[in-house]
Amino acid sequence: MATVTSTNCTVCESQSIINTAVKWCFECDEAFCPDCLKYHSNVKLTKSHAVVDVSDLKELPEFVLKIKQHCEDHGALFQNYCLSHERPCCRICINSTHKNCTDLPTLEDVTKNARNSIALEDIKERLLNLKKYYECLCLEKQSNAKEIQAQSITIIEHVKSTRLKLNQHLDRLEREVLKKVSDLETNALQDLERISRDLKDKEDILDDLNKSIIKMQNHASELQILLGTKALEFEISTREKEIEGLTKDNSLNVRSIDFKENIKLSAFTTDVFSFGDTAMEMKPSKNSYTMPKEKQAQMSIEGRKFDDIRLKLINEFNFRVAMYGCATLKNDIVCYTAYNTKTVYVKNTNGVLLHSIVLPEYPYDVVFVNDQALAVTAEGKILIVSLKTRSVAKTIEASLDCHGISISDKNLICNSAKEGLLSINLDNDILTKLDIGSKTTDSYVAMHDGKVYCTNTARPSIQCYNVDKTLAWEFMDKSLIRPRGIAVDKTGVVYVGNEGGGNIIVISPDGGNHKAIKIDSIPNPRTLSFNKARTRLLICSFKGEAGIFDFT
Repeated sequence: MATVTSTNCTVCESQSIINTAVKWCFECDEAFCPDCLKYHSNVKLTKSHAVVDVSDLKELPEFVLKIKQHCEDHGALFQNYCLSHERPCCRICINSTHKNCTDLPTLEDVTKNARNSIALEDIKERLLNLKKYYECLCLEKQSNAKEIQAQSITIIEHVKSTRLKLNQHLDRLEREVLKKVSDLETNALQDLERISRDLKDKEDILDDLNKSIIKMQNHASELQILLGTKALEFEISTREKEIEGLTKDNSLNVRSIDFKENIKLSAFTTDVFSFGDTAMEMKPSKNSYTMPKEKQAQMSIEGRKFDDIRLKLINEFNFRVAMYGCATLKNDIVCYTAYNTKTVYVKNTNGVLLHSIVLPEYPYDVVFVNDQALAVTAEGKILIVSLKTRSVAKTIEASLDCHGISISDKNLICNSAKEGLLSINLDNDILTKLDIGSKTTDSYVAMHDGKVYCTNTARPSIQCYNVDKTLAWEFMDKSLIRPRGIAVDKTGVVYVGNEGGGNIIVISPDGGNHKAIKIDSIPNPRTLSFNKARTRLLICSFKGEAGIFDFT
């Protein structure tokens, strides 16, 4: 988009006429004067094109302006987005470079809600977090410089007061130690000044990036925002990695001059050869960088009271399938089972389909084993599904009717309607009966801190078992009507999909307190799943209504 900053109408220029442009069309990649804009807005082929003011476009950051709307290789307009290669492609690209790619949703689907996407909000939060971190570091370095100066003065005064009591024999020793202290002070102040300048530069860069985001959100096209977001994410990741480098080279350490007086000064004429040892002592910075999502988790989960727990809708879906199980991974990637079609679906935060995997059996519940594999319960079997090959990598014969499933370390825990809770070791596929849990259908299970939590659809009740398989507590209440899915947050608070009651039942870690949360968009919540960091909760109904929730 090299001509984006031009103030002349592109159409007029092609006819050797100079007219000032007022609008820019991203799809045409051209600027228009008022007269040409009238034709552009009325021609059937182009009247649906979105245009922006040229003056607004000039406000976009340079890296956003460089993002093309057309394929440079074929000159055609981008139509799809390859999820495998993370880049847009035209119709010719699809038949050539991307002919073996299967995940090619339309740009319209991929860029939907890009302006207000979770990824962009995450970048803005990370920018703010980084800026605050560098601000704290700069203040710490300024304070450290004053401490160094004060320490230097204290040591020098001590040396001079001692020197007054000594004879000429100490002159040489005095000069040596004062020089060493002075050198340490000078070097430290120079280092601190250099580091402070570097930190301030990094802070300024973050300010510029933050301004770029605002301008990009206000003036860029959806595609520019999408690709610009990725560029920003790469830039932010680079800035975050710089922190590790600053830590390794001691730039973040707090300096102090240490002085230990020689205890043999009283016999200095025969035994003493120096005033003492001086060195620059390095201590870790009092400021530490916490990832926004980790910080959010600490604030939203660990710092709250049970009675204050609220769920805030972040993203809403409607999968429109009969589903028994769901799971969520990092970046809010969701997975769910479609029982009637024997299919497992994986989608991103915008609801764009990433994987569609047809299974040989009817699937029930699902859990992420890792970033590349799922475990699915299906008609007396546990299927280990590879996301890379989109196929069943391994089948574990349970020979029992399995429903809900969870994972702890390398052990799968699932509920059997005939045998209660079962444990399956993923290393050797050995199945072990735990002799606990409910022998009922449609029961689900969750793991946290070694404890096992499960729903009992017959009583109905919620059970919590200790590591030694003794019953820690059992929750029973008349409000429990067909309890199904279950999930546990970082602090041990339990969330249950109370399908028959039409709400989420929240239970305190000790099972002594509970509260009900009704979700209008999900009238009969059934299955639940926390993401890997246990900061966001996926809730789904049997009919496919779903949402990702944060804590407030």
